[in-house]
Amino acid sequence: MPKYGVHAFLLEGSWDNQIASKVIAEAAELGFDLIEIPLLKPDEFDSALRGKLLSENKLEGVASLGLPKDLHTPANPKGALEFLKKGVDRVADFGGKGLN
Repeated sequence: MPKYGVHAFLLEGSWDNQIASKVIAEAAELGFDLIEIPLLKPDEFDSALRGKLLSENKLEGVASLGLPKDLHTPANPKGALEFLKKGVDRVADFGGKGLN
């Protein structure tokens, strides 16, 4: 059976800890199976909160992440790799299914 998901920015134009609970609950209420969470700042990302909210709302989570300009791979491959590793760790911490 196919699963249907929504990116958090389709439900809300910004993302932080307060908005996370509202948006995750809304995605569940709308009948989605998963939500794509913007992982904008891995160092400030509260994985425990996201995991709890996803579990409470019976949703799967994935995350999306873009490299900051100063960490683009050709200019700073080592920095880019470290940033991406942090992102993967945060996704694993909340039980996410992938990083886009």
